[in-house]
Amino acid sequence: MSGIDFKSLRNAFEVKGYDQLEIYALSGKSKKMDVSDNRVDAVNLEEDYSIGIRALVDNKIGFTTTDTIDDIINTAEKAVKLADLSQSTMFSFPLKKNSFNKVGGIYDRSIIEDQIDSQVNALGECIDSTEYDVVDGNLSLNSSEMFLLNSCGIERKEKKTIKSVNFSLTDGNITRFSSKTRTKNFRNKEVLEKSEDLLRRSEQRKNIDSGSKTVVLTPHAQRQIFSGLLFPAFNADNVQRGKSFLDGKKGEEVFSDSLSITDNGLMEGGVGTKSFDREGTSSQKTELVEKGVVKNFLYDVRRAEKDGVESTGNASGSPSSSPGISPTNMVFDGEKQSLDGLEDYVLIDSVSGVHTADVESGDYSLNILCGFIKDEGREYGIKSGMLVGNIVSLLKNFSHMAGDKEKSGRLVTSKAVFEDQNIVV
Repeated sequence: MSGIDFKSLRNAFEVKGYDQLEIYALSGKSKKMDVSDNRVDAVNLEEDYSIGIRALVDNKIGFTTTDTIDDIINTAEKAVKLADLSQSTMFSFPLKKNSFNKVGGIYDRSIIEDQIDSQVNALGECIDSTEYDVVDGNLSLNSSEMFLLNSCGIERKEKKTIKSVNFSLTDGNITRFSSKTRTKNFRNKEVLEKSEDLLRRSEQRKNIDSGSKTVVLTPHAQRQIFSGLLFPAFNADNVQRGKSFLDGKKGEEVFSDSLSITDNGLMEGGVGTKSFDREGTSSQKTELVEKGVVKNFLYDVRRAEKDGVESTGNASGSPSSSPGISPTNMVFDGEKQSLDGLEDYVLIDSVSGVHTADVESGDYSLNILCGFIKDEGREYGIKSGMLVGNIVSLLKNFSHMAGDKEKSGRLVTSKAVFEDQNIVV
């Protein structure tokens, strides 16, 4: 793909003056089809690659990038020179290991190799099949190949595909949205049918009263809330800088003793699954919360060195940026029960306003975009309301899971029940 191979990348090691050198390259193809007003109105095809090089000189890191393979040696020389000016320190890049953990289900050739005309036609047929108006949406198909090599002996590459589909439908009065992202192909209509179902269930709506309620969050709503408020709290960089509400909480019971959370970079077919991370550290399963007790945080090499621990394999980022930290697949586990035993509850499928929440404290006030109330055995759509609270309090009041697990982006969970949550109207 795009002319990148190990032979060309190894040329960077010819430069002088570094103690250690790392080359990270990403080669990709993508197709994106945008939808508006009941039709496919734009198709974009892209193929590109980028290369990032880090040089370690006297424990200082120099970093630079290029999008030209022929410029690999000059780019490496720049990285060595930049190390002299750097304030970023590190002892060593990951060392070569005998083996890496294997992963499966992350590459599907059909996602990128199906003919564009047939994909556009299939998307058009999907749009035509609904009785509702398709306000907007898109289909994104991506295939990438990642290369990681360093002077410590690591040399790895891996292919991955991602398909994402989303649709917003309206009946003229209200709009409902659904999305799906997977590493393997799936029917576009699965996403459309989810939006249709939400619209039909929302036809009869009513006002609700403010107060303390039992709240059920769907996987989609959990992803919206947790990706913005909870996931950053496990980032070791945030913890070390005092920007996480979990700072100083390791070993303490912070959440409900019914809740356990694992970051699993080895999950079959996970959106965040990979055999190695942005730095070449082997992916792994990391227990973050066990029965409410905070057990660990997510690390790359530099932050792990600072805490005197091993990297958890959560270095992330593109070749055009220095490594950051992000989760792979966050798996939520808890006692499983049916919703049938609940007399009254508020079910929330979508919220807005997470970007305005206080990440450091976990406080939030979120608009309920799509929600339902169960009242005397019947379900009604919610006209309006807000979920107001704190992420620690929310998870402290976690009760149980309901239904089957599903993947929602990098979150793997089922419907989750939380007691005593504040709804404001």
